[in-house]
Amino acid sequence: MRYSYVLDSKKHKYVPDFLIEFDTGEFVLYEVKSDVEASSAHFKREFEAKRSAAEQLGITLELIEESHIRIKPFLKNLKLIN
Repeated sequence: MRYSYVLDSKKHKYVPDFLIEFDTGEFVLYEVKSDVEASSAHFKREFEAKRSAAEQLGITLELIEESHIRIKPFLKNLKLIN
């Protein structure tokens, strides 16, 4: 899915990382970023513009940060399997 958003009076195109459809029929867009990227002031402004544009389309945009998906016990187990 691709949509446009406006930031600093300029129109930008955006393609989220994932589009998920839940059993309820609800669609949610996800953006995945590293903790460092997600904490920058520029990214926060840009993400809010993207989120606002998604809401205008009737869909939710959520941010997933690296620390949400990198859980150390899982990575240790993955190293053992590898």
